[in-house]
Amino acid sequence: HSQTLFAYINMGDYDRILTAAAHLTGTADIWWGSQDQTTIATWAAFETALKKQFSPVNTVQVARHKLANIRQTKSVQDYQEHFQQLLLQIPDISDSEKVDRFIRALKPNVHLQVNLVTSVYTGTKEITFAWICELAGTADTVLFNSTTNNRPSQPRGPTINGPVPMDIDTVTTDNKPQKLTDKASEWLRKNKGCFFCRKPNVDHTAKNCPEKLKAASVTITKPNATNTTATSQSGNASTQ
Repeated sequence: HSQTLFAYINMGDYDRILTAAAHLTGTADIWWGSQDQTTIATWAAFETALKKQFSPVNTVQVARHKLANIRQTKSVQDYQEHFQQLLLQIPDISDSEKVDRFIRALKPNVHLQVNLVTSVYTGTKEITFAWICELAGTADTVLFNSTTNNRPSQPRGPTINGPVPMDIDTVTTDNKPQKLTDKASEWLRKNKGCFFCRKPNVDHTAKNCPEKLKAASVTITKPNATNTTATSQSGNASTQ
């Protein structure tokens, strides 16, 4: 929190060091009094010296071990907060490694959505950690409607023939798509998606969606049970 405060009030390095040192107590205060303070003239040098003196030797190794085993179990926001707390303890981690580890530990369905979108932009857009976090958060909200109380995410409704990649909203059992949220509609527009089957990056629209045509075909060719019964009874009457 001190860094945020210092940046907010535009405090210089010298004043930062004096302010932070004034809040040191116990062993830390004794340590600072024993230092040649003329050699610690920048805030970065102060941070480095403080961490070197008081951080456990294996802090980075422990943080890396935790990072390798972290998994998204609640919302993306909750997962991201824990992930970034670990990153603060690993100063030499690259942005590409952050992205790779973050995606790998996402929930399976969110992981699928993020991979599908990033595959489209690979080579044409810089895949940054910040962008991946935003993308995962959007997918998590749209797919599972995660809540702020971190309850386990739940699908919005039943699907037909199992889950469909990038199925932004579900199709009910009577083949009528449920109403899209404004956020889901915006996501589909940005990703050239179909508003019927809810898949992104497709070469059709809702008007000529294969899923819609298939559903219409099934409805047309389905025999009418009432007419069949009536015909059968009529035939039997004629025979008699």
